Amino acid sequence: MTRTVRNLDDLTKQKISNAMKLKHQQRSESEKRQTAEKQSEAMKDYWSRIPKINDASSITLDKD
Repeated sequence: MTRTVRNLDDLTKQKISNAMKLKHQQRSESEKRQTAEKQSEAMKDYWSRIPKINDASSITLDKD
């Protein structure tokens, strides 16, 4: 699949930007905290799957 480029005029880009800022501002603190926790858990899961090379030159997986 090739990436398509959308040519938007500056006014349209500004409207999208403003709408996204407003949406972000309207999120509650609990929603923001939940999102941060989900992102944190996802990153921990991701990094636990990445092989780690220790000093003995062997590859190990972290299993916290």
